[in-house]
Amino acid sequence: MRAHLAGRNDGLVEVAPLLLRCGGRFADRIAEEADAALVAALRAAETIGRPLGPPAFLDRLAALAGRDPRPGKRGAASRGGRRRPWADGPDSEALNW
Repeated sequence: MRAHLAGRNDGLVEVAPLLLRCGGRFADRIAEEADAALVAALRAAETIGRPLGPPAFLDRLAALAGRDPRPGKRGAASRGGRRRPWADGPDSEALNW
Protein backbone atom coordinates (compact mmCIF):
# COMPACT_ATOMS: atom_id res chain seq x y z
CA MET A 1 0.00 0.00 0.00
CA ARG A 2 2.90 2.32 0.70
CA ALA A 3 4.04 2.13 -2.93
CA HIS A 4 0.56 2.93 -4.22
CA LEU A 5 0.15 5.87 -1.87
CA ALA A 6 3.55 7.22 -2.92
CA GLY A 7 2.79 6.51 -6.58
CA ARG A 8 6.17 4.79 -7.07
CA ASN A 9 7.17 1.20 -7.80
CA ASP A 10 9.16 -0.58 -5.17
CA GLY A 11 10.91 -3.95 -5.30
CA LEU A 12 7.63 -5.80 -4.80
CA VAL A 13 4.88 -3.72 -6.39
CA GLU A 14 4.31 -2.14 -9.78
CA VAL A 15 1.82 0.66 -9.14
CA ALA A 16 0.71 1.61 -12.66
CA PRO A 17 -2.07 -1.01 -13.16
CA LEU A 18 -3.94 -0.06 -9.99
CA LEU A 19 -3.37 3.67 -10.38
CA LEU A 20 -4.78 3.51 -13.92
CA ARG A 21 -7.91 1.76 -12.63
CA CYS A 22 -8.58 4.38 -9.96
CA GLY A 23 -7.71 7.43 -12.00
CA GLY A 24 -4.32 7.95 -10.34
CA ARG A 25 -5.94 8.84 -7.01
CA PHE A 26 -5.43 5.77 -4.84
CA ALA A 27 -5.53 7.70 -1.54
CA ASP A 28 -8.94 9.18 -2.45
CA ARG A 29 -10.22 5.74 -3.41
CA ILE A 30 -9.37 4.11 -0.09
CA ALA A 31 -10.75 7.08 1.84
CA GLU A 32 -14.22 6.61 0.28
CA GLU A 33 -16.97 5.00 2.34
CA ALA A 34 -17.64 1.44 1.19
CA ASP A 35 -21.06 0.40 -0.11
CA ALA A 36 -22.68 -1.62 2.70
CA ALA A 37 -24.41 -4.04 0.28
CA LEU A 38 -21.12 -4.79 -1.51
CA VAL A 39 -19.30 -5.34 1.78
CA ALA A 40 -22.06 -7.71 2.94
CA ALA A 41 -21.82 -9.69 -0.32
CA LEU A 42 -18.03 -9.95 0.03
CA ARG A 43 -18.32 -11.09 3.66
CA ALA A 44 -20.89 -13.75 2.75
CA ALA A 45 -18.74 -15.03 -0.14
CA GLU A 46 -15.59 -15.24 1.97
CA THR A 47 -17.27 -17.33 4.67
CA ILE A 48 -18.41 -20.00 2.20
CA GLY A 49 -15.24 -19.93 0.11
CA ARG A 50 -16.93 -19.36 -3.23
CA PRO A 51 -16.03 -16.73 -5.82
CA LEU A 52 -18.19 -13.66 -6.14
CA GLY A 53 -19.00 -12.05 -9.46
CA PRO A 54 -21.47 -11.63 -12.29
CA PRO A 55 -22.79 -14.74 -14.12
CA ALA A 56 -20.46 -14.19 -17.11
CA PHE A 57 -17.42 -14.24 -14.80
CA LEU A 58 -18.63 -17.40 -13.05
CA ASP A 59 -19.28 -19.06 -16.43
CA ARG A 60 -15.74 -18.24 -17.56
CA LEU A 61 -14.36 -19.53 -14.26
CA ALA A 62 -16.34 -22.77 -14.66
CA ALA A 63 -14.95 -23.27 -18.17
CA LEU A 64 -11.37 -22.71 -16.99
CA ALA A 65 -11.63 -24.88 -13.88
CA GLY A 66 -13.72 -27.65 -15.40
CA ARG A 67 -16.30 -27.41 -12.59
CA ASP A 68 -19.00 -24.94 -11.66
CA PRO A 69 -18.02 -22.65 -8.75
CA ARG A 70 -21.67 -21.91 -7.93
CA PRO A 71 -23.34 -23.82 -5.12
CA GLY A 72 -25.16 -26.95 -6.22
CA LYS A 73 -28.59 -28.20 -5.28
CA ARG A 74 -28.82 -28.80 -1.53
CA GLY A 75 -29.74 -32.12 0.04
CA ALA A 76 -28.97 -35.74 -0.65
CA ALA A 77 -28.35 -36.80 -4.24
CA SER A 78 -31.23 -38.46 -6.04
CA ARG A 79 -30.95 -42.22 -6.33
CA GLY A 80 -32.49 -42.20 -9.79
CA GLY A 81 -35.04 -44.95 -9.08
CA ARG A 82 -32.45 -47.71 -8.60
CA ARG A 83 -33.71 -50.89 -7.00
CA ARG A 84 -32.03 -52.30 -3.95
CA PRO A 85 -30.98 -55.93 -4.60
CA TRP A 86 -31.58 -56.83 -0.95
CA ALA A 87 -35.15 -55.54 -1.08
CA ASP A 88 -36.88 -58.30 -3.05
CA GLY A 89 -39.09 -59.74 -0.29
CA PRO A 90 -42.84 -59.30 0.32
CA ASP A 91 -42.28 -55.77 1.71
CA SER A 92 -39.93 -54.77 -1.12
CA GLU A 93 -41.89 -51.61 -2.00
CA ALA A 94 -41.27 -50.25 1.49
CA LEU A 95 -37.52 -50.78 1.12
CA ASN A 96 -37.09 -49.35 -2.40
CA TRP A 97 -37.22 -45.67 -1.51
